[in-house]
Amino acid sequence: MLAGEEAGGRRVHAPGDQKKEEVMWLINEALSRIVTRLRRAEGQTLVEYALIIALVSVMLVAALGFLRGDIQDVFTAIGTAFG
Repeated sequence: MLAGEEAGGRRVHAPGDQKKEEVMWLINEALSRIVTRLRRAEGQTLVEYALIIALVSVMLVAALGFLRGDIQDVFTAIGTAFG
């Protein structure tokens, strides 16, 4: 027997189940509306380009943060060579 079931196969709702179902329904409804808007032909390309630019920007910031020490060493070496 699974949790939340009686021997007769009926589902026994826990006190918070209805609230969880309402929240899940609201999330599902919101996602459906977002997908519907994104599927419209007008502006779809603009949204796709914006998402690509945002993704590239986040990746660039992460990469620069990860390589910050190495980049600083390169500029220090260049400055020392000219100085």
